[in-house]
Amino acid sequence: SVVATHVVSENQELFAVMLPEFFRILKPTGFCVMFCDASQWQLLYDLSTKAGFTVQNWPLVWMKTSPCRNGAPGHNFTKNYELAMVLRKKDARLLSPQLSSVGVFSAMEDRAKFDHPFVKPQKLWLWLIDAIVPRTDWFLDPFAGEGSSILAGLSAGITPVGIEIDPTHHSKMINHVSAFLAKPTS
Repeated sequence: SVVATHVVSENQELFAVMLPEFFRILKPTGFCVMFCDASQWQLLYDLSTKAGFTVQNWPLVWMKTSPCRNGAPGHNFTKNYELAMVLRKKDARLLSPQLSSVGVFSAMEDRAKFDHPFVKPQKLWLWLIDAIVPRTDWFLDPFAGEGSSILAGLSAGITPVGIEIDPTHHSKMINHVSAFLAKPTS
C-alpha cells in the first residue's frame, strides 16, 4: 500500500533537498521525469522551478489498461492513470517529436515479475527513454523500487543508475538485475 511504502510529508521534504541536486548534476541538455499524484503537482512544480528547472505545463499521462486497485469502490471512481511531471534544463530537447503526452500501457506482465505497488511497465519506461535519453548517456532513477526502470535501460543499451531506500525492494532489484545480466544474449 501507499502508506506502507511512503510517508508523504517525508517525500515532500526529500524533494525540497533532491530537486536542486538533480538540477546540479544534470547535463545542460538533461531531463528529469517524476511520477506524482495530482495533489502534489503544484508543490513539485514550485520546488522544481525554484531549483532552476523549466516544467512542462501539462503532465505525461500513463493510462493503465490493466486492472487497478480501489480502496473505496463504494465512494471513489477507480484511478486508472498516473501522472508524470517533465522537467528540463535550458538546452534540453526531445530526441524526436512526441505526438502525444498520453501513453497507454498494461502493467500485467510487469506485476508478475515485480512485487512492488508502484511498478511501471517496461514499455512505459522505454517510451520515456526513447524520447529523452541519448544512447550514449545514462539515467538515474532515485526511486528504483525493484528495478523495472533499470531493466528497461539495460534492455535499451543505456547505463542505468538506481537508488532505492527500502532494503527489501533494493535486494529484489539486485536479484532482478543479476538475473537479467546472467541471461545469454542472442
